[in-house]
This record gives sequence, C-alpha cells and structure tokens, in this order.
Amino acid sequence: MEGVNKVFGNFTALSDVSIDVREGEFLTLLGPSGSGKSTTLMCLAGFETLTRGRILYRGEDVTRLSPEKRGLGVVFQGYALFPHMTVAENVGYPLVVRKVPKAERDANIRAMLSTVGLGGYEDRRILGLSGGQQQRVALARALIFGPKLLLLDEPFSALDRSLRGEMQSELARIHKELGTAFVFVTHDQDEALSLSDRIAVFNKGKMEQVASPSDIYEAPASTFVAGFVGKTNLLDVTDLVAGNGNGLYRARYGDVEIICKGPEHLAHAGSGKLSVRAEEAELHASAPASADLNAIKVRLLRSVYFGGWVEALLEDSAGKLFSVRLTTTRARHTGLQDGRDYWLSWPKGTGYLVPA
Repeated sequence: MEGVNKVFGNFTALSDVSIDVREGEFLTLLGPSGSGKSTTLMCLAGFETLTRGRILYRGEDVTRLSPEKRGLGVVFQGYALFPHMTVAENVGYPLVVRKVPKAERDANIRAMLSTVGLGGYEDRRILGLSGGQQQRVALARALIFGPKLLLLDEPFSALDRSLRGEMQSELARIHKELGTAFVFVTHDQDEALSLSDRIAVFNKGKMEQVASPSDIYEAPASTFVAGFVGKTNLLDVTDLVAGNGNGLYRARYGDVEIICKGPEHLAHAGSGKLSVRAEEAELHASAPASADLNAIKVRLLRSVYFGGWVEALLEDSAGKLFSVRLTTTRARHTGLQDGRDYWLSWPKGTGYLVPA
C-alpha cells in the first residue's frame, strides 16, 4: 500500500498511508474507533476504491482489481455465514466457485476443519453452533482456497472474554501452522501485543508508528502511541541533555533531575514528554535511599483493587496526576492510605522520551 488516501465527502478517512505486509507475518492494524484501520483493510480487500495511491501485490498493481480477483481471504466481524448450508457447504463454497472437483473439495474441507479444530462437524448446521465455532467456520472458509494473505476485521469482537482468549490462541496456532500472512484489525491493545509480529498504530486516518510489539510498547514514536498502547504517565520534561550515543538523557521534571531513555533525534529538542509506564513505577512510604531511582513526592488520591493488582491514582504538588500499578502483595506491603504522601519512583534509564 503506497501513499493511500481515502475521502468520504468532506471526511478524510485515510491520509497518505503506506505500509507493506511481509511474507508470512502477522500484522495488526490497531487504533480507536474511526482511526482508519478498518478502512485500510477494506482498501486492501478491494471493497473500497482509493481516492489516491495504489496497492501492489508482489509487485503487481492491483488497485483497480475487483475483490474476487485479488485472491485474498477475508473474515468479517459478522462472519457472513450461510445459515441454510451445513458447515462443510459453507467451508467448501469458495472451492465450488472455483470449480474444484468434488473428491478434492471434500478432502480439503476435512483437512481444513481439522486444522481449525472442527473435525467431524461437516454435517452440522450453522445455527446450532456456538459463537466460537461459527468463528472457526468463517476462518476455515477464508483459508480453504489457500490465499497468500488473510484479512481479519475485528473477528473476536462479539465473543466473551474467555472465548476471545481461546480463539486468540487458536488463531496464533493456525497462523504458525499455515504460514499465511495475516492482517488483523483490532482496537484491543492486549490482543495486538500478544498476537502480532508487527503492529501499525492508527490515529485520525494516519499511521503513527509501525514496529514490533516490544518497540511499540517500550519505544513509542508519539504521545498518542504511548498513551493508547498500555497505561502510561506522560511528564513534561525540560533541559534535555543527551548522553554519549548511549540512548540516555538527563532531563528535569520541575526541580527533579531524571535519567531516561529516548531516540537520538530529540538530542537538540530541549524539551519533550516522558512516558513512564504504570507498571514500571513503585511507591515508597519514605524517600528511597537508592541513587539508581528517579523519585517524585506524590499524594495518594485513591486506589482501586483489580484482584491480582492494585491501581493507585496519585497527584504531585503541581497537580499532575499519576497512575501506578502494583501487585496486590506489593500494595499491601506498602500500606496504601488515601490522602497520605508517598514517593513514586522508577529506575534511572527507564521511561521513554517522545516529542512534546
């Protein structure tokens, strides 16, 4: 996809989006509602025409090809299964359209149903299946003809949490087993981080960053990426001084000197935003003695219990709000009390600078 723009009336859904899909990779398009991720998928599939730009498939320009001529598999959010057909008839439909002989078709259907964990379901009716089983049928139908690229538009959004986790594991297994490139659309950050080889983060029709899950999380390219993927605290820092090519910076937050990480291009910026992940930070009842910690005095506003962890909402003397996630054991050891002062710390050399 090169320089793609898509305009609906006065609304620009995509603005100069360029992205490549690598052979056999799992690429996730991640973003909030209205960010352009699903429009990107629909353009790749051929269901939307481009206002500007082009789409290449292995060097061939397919921008003007109709969807059925692109040879791509697609799994929609609503599955789009035929309720009057059996499981086998649904899965085998793409082979019927391609006039594959019946004996070969039946063998392929059995093999694909086995791959998606539905062996023996050939004669079952769609309306008698659970949501997860219907999802597997839709996946099998999209893969049965051997596409080189599979597009999935928020396929798990209608499933409950436990079933979503099960289907995520199944999808990862199927991707590894088949080696087909997957392009997966979701707004779920955990889903994207756990499944993907790379993640493309979308915001307001633009692609903010495309990188590995660890780089997206640990080295965000913008304040939007830092704030959207995971829970973070964004601090306004000044007086940036770059280290000797080691990726470390000295900076100031108020009257506190901080040591943090950041990209080279901020060396002459002077100021920026520091992203400190909620789980990177700790709370102390008194000022930490270690010289290896950045530390700020804060007041606990309230804490929220989530079972295995506790989220603490805090405020410093300048009115800046902070969020810290502690294990339940650590929170109990610290002795959290609303209205009490604490010291918030995180290791020097952690936290990541992004442009202000």
